[in-house]
Parts: sequence; C-alpha cells; structure tokens
Amino acid sequence: GHAGADAPICKRIPVQAPDGRLARITSSTQSCLSPKTAYCQLVCLSSFVCPDYPEAMSSTLNPRSAPILLVGLARSGTTWLAKLLDSHPDTVYRHEPEALPFFPPMPIIAGKEDAAVYGQSLSRFVRGLVTLDRVNQAATLPVFRKRGESLIRYQGRRAVTQLSKLAGNRLGNIRIPGNFAVGQSDGSRLVWKSVVSVGRIGCIRESVQPLHVVLLIRHPCGVIASRGQGVEQRVMAPVGPNEMTELLGSGSEVARSILERTQLHTTYELEAFRWALLNSLAVEAISDQPGCSIIRYEDLCTDPESVTGSLLASLNLSPSDQLLGFLRRSTSNTSPRFYGIYREKVSVDQWRGSFPESIQDRVSEIVRGTAAGRLYFGS
Repeated sequence: GHAGADAPICKRIPVQAPDGRLARITSSTQSCLSPKTAYCQLVCLSSFVCPDYPEAMSSTLNPRSAPILLVGLARSGTTWLAKLLDSHPDTVYRHEPEALPFFPPMPIIAGKEDAAVYGQSLSRFVRGLVTLDRVNQAATLPVFRKRGESLIRYQGRRAVTQLSKLAGNRLGNIRIPGNFAVGQSDGSRLVWKSVVSVGRIGCIRESVQPLHVVLLIRHPCGVIASRGQGVEQRVMAPVGPNEMTELLGSGSEVARSILERTQLHTTYELEAFRWALLNSLAVEAISDQPGCSIIRYEDLCTDPESVTGSLLASLNLSPSDQLLGFLRRSTSNTSPRFYGIYREKVSVDQWRGSFPESIQDRVSEIVRGTAAGRLYFGS
C-alpha cells in the first residue's frame, strides 16, 4: 500500500518502478498485519522490485536440454539431492508437483505400455512445470542465484520467496507474486523431484522424451526406520490401506515372486515389500539406459563430492562453485528438522542402533533377490 505524508510508525522507501515513475512503498514496523493483508502488500511490492530482469530470463527451457526427474521413496534423501541440483546455476527446481490437481490421475504402478493412455497428459504436465508458481513447489529454501541473474534481482527473488513461504504457512499453497517463481535463463534444466512416482518411471520415460532419470535408493531398513519415526512424530502418514492393496494386487512379476516365497503380516514386512516392489520396478526400467543413473544414498553420504561430480557429468551439467559450496555446508552439520537437508556422514547408519536385528534379518529376507535388493544384499 502507499503511505501518506503523515503515516504513523512507517518509513517511506523510494523504489524505481518499471515505467520510470517513483513509487513510495510503505514499510511498516508494525507486526499486527494479517497474513492475507501481508500477502496483498507483497503482491503490490513485487510489481516494483527488481525491474531490470531481462525478458529472456523468463523464457521457456531450451528444448535441447532434457528435463531431470529425481525420484526415490520418501526418506531416501531425495530432498537433499534435489537441493544440491537446485544449487546449480543452470537448473530450475520444482518440488513434488504431483500434489497439484493438474497432475494426471495415474495408478501407483505404470509401465512403458501405459504411455498410450497417460503419455499426452504427462508431456503436458512436464511442460507446465516451467511456469509453475505455487509456493510449495517453486519456493523451497534456500534460494540460489541462477546464471545471468543480477544480484539485485536475486536478492529480490529471495526476499519474495521467503515472505511467500511465511504467508503460505497460513494461507495455503498460494502463488508467488510477479515473476519471482522463475529464476532460470535460456538453456536451464528443469529438475522435477518426486517421491510418489517411483513405480511410474517406465511410463514417464516413454511419455517424456528426452528425459534424464536419477533414482536415489536408500537401505530398506533405513527407510523403514525413518518412516516409523515420522509416523510416531506425526509428521508423516503411514502407508494407506488403499495403496497397499493396490501394490499387493499389482500382479507384477516382482510382487508375485515375493508373495510366493513368504507371507506378510507386520507393518515392517509390508513396508519391506513396498520398498522392494517399487524400487525394483524403477531399477528394471532404467538399468543400462542412456541418461539414467542409480545412486545409493549411503554412497552419496560417504563420498558426496565424488558422487555428485559423477552425477553432474552424466547429466551434462558443468562443475559449479555454488553447488560445491552448498554441498560442503550441507555435510558439515546435521539439521534437527525431520525434513532437513543438512547431514553429517556419521548419520548414515544411525538406524542400526535402534532397529532390532531380528527385524533387519526379516527385511533382508523379503527384499533379497529383487533387482533393488541386490544393490544391498547381492544375489
């Protein structure tokens, strides 16, 4: 809003507007604004801040640059690796966009043969991710500077992003004002992170071409233990009965092979079955395929610089000082937040001390022999 000459407890800040006019934007020191009012003022402010951003910066992605799909089950480290890729100056990141209504309704498992049904909708969905401006998908923190972005523009985008996140905590998945959801330049790579499409990789690869796929896998006991903690802390929901029923009745060869040799009764056993089924379908879909990478979470934590460097090379992304700096900061301490992106190497196998060996043995028995299980337990 605009302040009059006698506006109390306010300071009037002159900001050069895009058309050259001198606008006076009110910066109130009062903290009693409602979230809705604060968001409305943020929308007004965004129309004046940082007008020097070139039009080219809001253009679509280079069609010759394949999007990157980073996929893995929840609690596998995908958020950390996603932010590492987001810290590269030539990427634009979208966080778990399947939560939005324009994602095509799909089964949990969809193979290459299902592209005939879902292919057109998936292709349209991916194209729309570039201009997506919802706070939950396009405003994850921290915010990184992109190639060709002026320092003023970057600082403005970071401020608007942080304020949008605060407003979104009360108002829901709001839009980021102005053009601040777009931080990419021509030729940038779209990075789409997903924790719900592990079983859909075959269909997505067939539908969206070209496409680079990065599958991040964590030890099944680590995933199960972490998910159990999340459920106990009420920050995660347990696997729903509908999803488990769909997985058990999928009829896939992986599911049949497990169900033929063992019975599943406990939550741990069902979680192990889910881990083996979805990850094995993903491994089989991308193994030995060009533009696809499979990374073990434990390897990433043990030697993050080497693994990240190899991944960048496979994705045709140049080395980045900004990425390297964030990588070193993110591995120098451990965040207390459940969904934190900072972790020390010693935290990789902390689950072993609290996860009974009898359950570990039972989990390995269920997953052993599957394509994903062989990554940890051999043949």
